[in-house]
Amino acid sequence: MDIFIQDNRTLKKTYFLKAIDKTNGKELWSQILASQPIYNTLCINRNGDISIATVDGKITCYGK
Repeated sequence: MDIFIQDNRTLKKTYFLKAIDKTNGKELWSQILASQPIYNTLCINRNGDISIATVDGKITCYGK
């Protein structure tokens, strides 16, 4: 999801990773990504850990 935030008179594109409850549509949590994610690189393992690659060459992992 792309959201534009005004920062010192310039528009900065901010990227988020969000978890949504599929039963009621409410946001469970949200994390701002440091850079633009690369399309189709989101991975969730069997333990629920999440990895995502970004255009700056980094792989960010979220989990326990």
